[in-house]
Amino acid sequence: MEWYYLLLIIVVGCIVIALCSILLCVYTSSRKVLNRHIKPIDGVKYFKASDFKDVKEEKVTFKNKYNETLSGAFYSSNVINNNKKELVIFVHGFGGGHINYMKEIMQFVDKGYLVFSYDNSGCFDSEGKVKGLIKGLVDVDYAFKYLDTLERFNDYKFIVVGHSWGGFIALNSVNFSQRVKKVVAIASFNSPSLPINGDKPLFKIARPFYFFINLCMFHKYAYINSKKTLKHTTVPTLLIHGNNDKVVLPKQSYAIYQKIKNPNIKLNVLNNKGHNPQLSIKGEQALIQFQKDIDSTDFLFNKDLYDYNILTDQDHFVWDDIFNYLDN
Repeated sequence: MEWYYLLLIIVVGCIVIALCSILLCVYTSSRKVLNRHIKPIDGVKYFKASDFKDVKEEKVTFKNKYNETLSGAFYSSNVINNNKKELVIFVHGFGGGHINYMKEIMQFVDKGYLVFSYDNSGCFDSEGKVKGLIKGLVDVDYAFKYLDTLERFNDYKFIVVGHSWGGFIALNSVNFSQRVKKVVAIASFNSPSLPINGDKPLFKIARPFYFFINLCMFHKYAYINSKKTLKHTTVPTLLIHGNNDKVVLPKQSYAIYQKIKNPNIKLNVLNNKGHNPQLSIKGEQALIQFQKDIDSTDFLFNKDLYDYNILTDQDHFVWDDIFNYLDN
């Protein structure tokens, strides 16, 4: 064998070993984060429907593609009659379940909307493990399939709303149902292949490998991303993002969306807001400190130290903008 053939074999072999090593590292690190069931944090107060006056809750379950049972509920007001044939579908963010967003859900209930919300697979009361952020698209696809089986909603259009991971799911939900009338995506990202703080060089290297892992697990769903969806959507879509978001960076979200020339897209970038721009500045600052305390390994959690009404204090100016958008 000529020496240059041997050299070529060695070079190709080294490249293959390097690629396999990176793939293994990305797979292992992603499994540590995502191959789990997210449970409520002991001692933390989660609001329930019973904490609010004149709210009706109807608990339901449905199956996803993997035959996992997903738990959710319909929420409505007992005192406000709304004849709109519209159902709000609220999708939660990563790290919790839909009860983390009860104050947000109640914004819609207080306006007379009927709301459907559920725990994504691998979260809180739903079965399974998260496995990958793309799986949230599988879940919303099967949530639509479930709603299509309910005759009482045959004439209803859907308004899909979500935050962070839920914002990504809401934004891309238009790929699965023609009944989606409007979308509100708060602090959403372009693609799960952009990890948190994904501007770091190592994360950039990891993106194609993470996409390949998602493709192997979730097949056609892995090809979906927000940029592609927003280029072609005919569904009116409101995007809300804080310019100080340190979790989903602007370059992963609205810096991408601003370049898309689609009259169906409206983008609101909020100054002095972070990853939870639907909260008041006071509420967001309290939540940031709360999350730091929870993440601290030497912190002894005491729920009595926190005012949960402040932690979930909503920005009514933001919500006024949302409802004005939905009403027009």
